[in-house]
Amino acid sequence: LVILGREADCDIRISDRTVSRHHARVEPMEGGYRLVDMQSTNGTFINEEPVTEQQLQDGDNIYIGHAIFRFLAGGNLEAIYHEEIHRLAILDPLTGVHNQRYLLEVLDRELHRSIRYHRRLALLLLDVDRFKSINDQLGHLGGDAALRALVFCIREVVRKEALFARYGGEEFAVVLPESNLEDGVRVAERIRSRVETYPFQYEGTRYSLTVSLGVAVYSGQGEMATQDLLRQADSSLYQAKGQGRNRVMAEQASLTPPPA
Repeated sequence: LVILGREADCDIRISDRTVSRHHARVEPMEGGYRLVDMQSTNGTFINEEPVTEQQLQDGDNIYIGHAIFRFLAGGNLEAIYHEEIHRLAILDPLTGVHNQRYLLEVLDRELHRSIRYHRRLALLLLDVDRFKSINDQLGHLGGDAALRALVFCIREVVRKEALFARYGGEEFAVVLPESNLEDGVRVAERIRSRVETYPFQYEGTRYSLTVSLGVAVYSGQGEMATQDLLRQADSSLYQAKGQGRNRVMAEQASLTPPPA
């Protein structure tokens, strides 16, 4: 299910005054997908014809406000090409996890949803301790291999509905929807323990890694900006590094009270 509209919680957000807050949705049906108008003010159009509900055909043009979308069926060669381009745009080429661009998009969307529906959201930032010494020991290629091995190790303990992404360099992030502070700390500690005991090896050389983690949580009440949540998690990570590394630090993200 994909919702299109002007609201921040839409899957595809269209910044256009002529578009309703929740304008239309694309939903699966037997044999394909259909477009459903969600009682929008200015209507939804397929190939310039107004529709209330209609099955989508390969190549259909969808008009919503001033935006135009083209529907491409899964078997369409052009669709496969665009899917691959999209995949390359959102994945980190070294480790195969999502990249910073995708992380920030998802975090922003999840935070808006959490604010709208009063749901908790946990963010973990983790950094490899003393990674320069790993590069010195194994060389640059070995350092790259160490990051790939780290990702493999962490993926084993991060649940599928969470987003695991590379934030930059040897820093990674985990977004945990509908999770409180205790949930975030529990996942962070699971990651920390798993990395500490994992049997890392590169070309016959065994080595060890540890990670420091910072946890921040939006509690489901009040307003918060994405950068503020990131700043809280980064502050917790900084404390973890400063207090000896290989540890988890957590902080309930501070809130701006909602307007009266």
